[in-house]
Amino acid sequence: MFGSIYHRHVDRPVIEAPGYEDEVFEAVSALPERCQLGVIMITEELSSNDPDADVERCGLLADQYEVFAMVIPSQPRIRPTCRNHRLAVSIDLKSGSPPVAIIHGIVPRRGASEASRRLVTRQLHLVNPTWE
Repeated sequence: MFGSIYHRHVDRPVIEAPGYEDEVFEAVSALPERCQLGVIMITEELSSNDPDADVERCGLLADQYEVFAMVIPSQPRIRPTCRNHRLAVSIDLKSGSPPVAIIHGIVPRRGASEASRRLVTRQLHLVNPTWE
């Protein structure tokens, strides 16, 4: 009856926040190896799919960036070593088709949406952006 609001993409660009690649790398590298593998898995998934409905959607920033705090799966799934962290991701809705996915870094589980919003705002140099 109704189509999904989530889209499949072919070779969507997935990038680290421009100018903050080292910061993103260091944040991910500080995680246990199982969590690092989970971040790689999310990155690969984002290249072909929008974030799932079960991730924490944080809102729309500056009428352009859809912000998410994504659960980081533990790989292999022996134990949930990543439960206290989330991966901050934004989708640049105005970047074209398919829209670019931007990896911003790691935020704590508690207050993940607010931390993701602040991280995206800082890394994209947004000044007093609208927040929906």
